[in-house]
Amino acid sequence: PRLAHWVSRLWDERPQRYSRALLETLALIAYRQPVTRGDIEDVRGVSVSSSIIRTLIERGWIRVVGHR
Repeated sequence: PRLAHWVSRLWDERPQRYSRALLETLALIAYRQPVTRGDIEDVRGVSVSSSIIRTLIERGWIRVVGHR
């Protein structure tokens, strides 16, 4: 009981912070879908990190529907 406050803080959910690159990538996908990784890189002018794509897929925000 006296440690309950500290133990309960272990499970506090904090809103996750997303990088500008991740949010830009998500916005491009939402606006221009269907889109390839190359299309995203052309618009942004930089390469798209695999970790960004993986994060978006894991969150269920995007899905792969085909390959070109």
